[in-house]
Amino acid sequence: LYQQQLSAQGPPQRSPDFHVTTFVRPRLEQIDAEVTPPAWSGRPAETIEDVVRLTVTEGSQVRLLLRLNKPVVLAELQPASGPAIPLTAVEPDSLVVQTVLTAAASGTWTVHLRDAQNRTPADQQQFSMRVVANKPAVIKPTFPGRDVNVSPLQEFVVEAKATDDFGLVNFGLEYSLAGGESREVSLFQPAADGAPVTSGQLQQLIDLESLSAAPDDMVTYTFWAEDRAADGAVRRVWSDLLFAEVRRFEE
Repeated sequence: LYQQQLSAQGPPQRSPDFHVTTFVRPRLEQIDAEVTPPAWSGRPAETIEDVVRLTVTEGSQVRLLLRLNKPVVLAELQPASGPAIPLTAVEPDSLVVQTVLTAAASGTWTVHLRDAQNRTPADQQQFSMRVVANKPAVIKPTFPGRDVNVSPLQEFVVEAKATDDFGLVNFGLEYSLAGGESREVSLFQPAADGAPVTSGQLQQLIDLESLSAAPDDMVTYTFWAEDRAADGAVRRVWSDLLFAEVRRFEE
């Protein structure tokens, strides 16, 4: 009976042929960063693997290596505003593209990719870099930390503290008798192991007799500290100007 039914339906029918193809969208696999800090920072170069958020020192050279899943015809970093940063292949047909940035300001970029078939990634991937600014040194008088009265024959001690985020290159004291020549004294002592000096205690004895101080004269003094700016130039800051009034003997 089944064979009779098949014969009644006629010859078998065949559906049309279909061809199924697959494709892979371009995708960022990993970002590695080779960071070379500026010489003035005293910090060594380092390689940070698989990073999407990076913190670097101002003025650092940052080489970014972006590993992709397939070759692309266009690769760039697109900021929120401004021109895109092109990414070039390390070698022809390489799956690694690169760029070199100079760390001047913090920013966030979107990784834009396009393959030969004009396909783009399914998901937007971002890379951000936070730049730590090189701040000036800080110098603060600690003793006596205020204006004082002194005798003409007195030797009085003045003290201060200097700090810097990356390293001090010098610090000291500048003082003078009002109307007289200014004297500058460096109190800096480099570290024995050559490590950056990020803080220092300043102490100096001011001999009023050697200044030929007389009653009613005024001694002025200020502390100073130096570090290196982002361009490598030496940068100096001063503390507040302090006064020591020479009192009369009978006082």
